[in-house]
Amino acid sequence: MKGSDVIQRLSPYIKYPFMVSLNEYMRKLYGSSVPITHIIEHCESGYVERAVIRVRSALKDLEYIPSTSESIELSAFYIGLILTSALGKWYFRKYIDYESRRSYEYLLGDSEDNIVKVANSLGVQVEFLGNPNDKCGERVVVGTDLTTSKPIIHCFQFRVPITTYLRGISKLATEPKWKLVNQYLKNGYVYLGKREISRLLQEFIKYKLMGTVPDLSNTRFEGYVNEVLERLRSEFPTQLRPVEEIVEKSSESPQQVVNEAFPPCIKVLVDMLKRNENLSHHQRFALATFLINVGVDIEEIVNLFRYAPDFNERMTRYQLEHLAGLRGSKRKYLTYSCDKMKSLGICVANCGVKSPLTYYKKIVKKFKDEVRK
Repeated sequence: MKGSDVIQRLSPYIKYPFMVSLNEYMRKLYGSSVPITHIIEHCESGYVERAVIRVRSALKDLEYIPSTSESIELSAFYIGLILTSALGKWYFRKYIDYESRRSYEYLLGDSEDNIVKVANSLGVQVEFLGNPNDKCGERVVVGTDLTTSKPIIHCFQFRVPITTYLRGISKLATEPKWKLVNQYLKNGYVYLGKREISRLLQEFIKYKLMGTVPDLSNTRFEGYVNEVLERLRSEFPTQLRPVEEIVEKSSESPQQVVNEAFPPCIKVLVDMLKRNENLSHHQRFALATFLINVGVDIEEIVNLFRYAPDFNERMTRYQLEHLAGLRGSKRKYLTYSCDKMKSLGICVANCGVKSPLTYYKKIVKKFKDEVRK
């Protein structure tokens, strides 16, 4: 990503094309709102090809270098959304995840004023607390330097209403650092630094993009557009097998894994992946260690995590092998206890057991007892 000076000189609509709504974009292009499929069926082929480059970058997780033309980048962005929606949910989610991460990187290097403008375009109330001469904002003493005995001061440049913050962290709430109890609160506001407000806005960008384009996976396209879609499908097959088939198959376990015995918390995490949602670090750890300990093959767990939009095969495989005791310290990790799951907000039911593994073994034993009768 470019340096902050270069980022701040770029047009906001090149960095954050969602600041122009889809309806505004269509009116600008056609003079009025038109059917959404009209955009790619009747626009310039150069715009479509630029969108293909953007989609390829997202699906391969490569850096996308934008042009200096607002019209080209706005078109490529929205056509990319339409193309991935037509390809299917996995492609659509992956594209949105990629675009929101790009926006986050831009926000980190952008001016405070532009951060507020992006927030306003998302309908998010964000207030910058600093000024041109002092960008620190709210100064809070968080401790004392033991060497110099001077106070350690933390600067909070932004604040958002508590209700806004809670909406933004709905997918981050299992990470302790985002819990409300760990934030600096004052007069109904949550105070945040630049990195934190950028990350929060990344979540709101995802929410906006998810609702921008309807599901077009069953829409029939013809001619050039269909050729483009088929080209992308051939380049990027999802390689996703049914979730139920993945979690039941195991080449390492002497007996078949019983997915009907999974505890509610684990079923929720599997369902999240099935919906192509990203899991937090703690959710991934809980699911991965559970599957490893009930005997699911590493390769099958990798296949399950392919459903996540931010899936990285090399990193996923490395982490799973580490958790399984095949790398590093050779220690095989156990799943979190139920108390730990509750503290992280991952627990979804009172099952009356001490860990998800205990629940699984209890239900499997019950199934076996019933078979013997």
